[in-house]
Amino acid sequence: MFGFNKKEENENIILRIWRNNQIKDLTVKVTLRPEQPKQIATTKTNEEKPTGLIDDLGLVIKEDNGKVVVDEVLADGNAVNKGIKSGDELQKIDNNYVVSIEDVKSFVDYAKHKGNNDIKMQVLSDNQPQELSIGF
Repeated sequence: MFGFNKKEENENIILRIWRNNQIKDLTVKVTLRPEQPKQIATTKTNEEKPTGLIDDLGLVIKEDNGKVVVDEVLADGNAVNKGIKSGDELQKIDNNYVVSIEDVKSFVDYAKHKGNNDIKMQVLSDNQPQELSIGF
């Protein structure tokens, strides 16, 4: 048996559960139902990651009108030191054209599988093409 102290609306709490023979932490945001003054909770697991997260490069990318575009540059990733910024278009990786998030993931995985420590990227930034080498 467990209980909660009264929580404020929009306050986050961590709920630890046992599921599929694993312990999982869920972040629970306390909200109110508009029609009732009782507290309810919505959940989001800590393990959820954006679809376009490329951990090895420190980028979150998205597909936009047939292009692959940087959505976010992570502060602790290698891309931040190369001047890549949100809105830049990824055009090529190791001389291969990029047309999807899966292309980027595959090219990075292939380079790592071959034992490479970096990849060469062609990026369109402020309408100017740039050639970069980014390590993992």
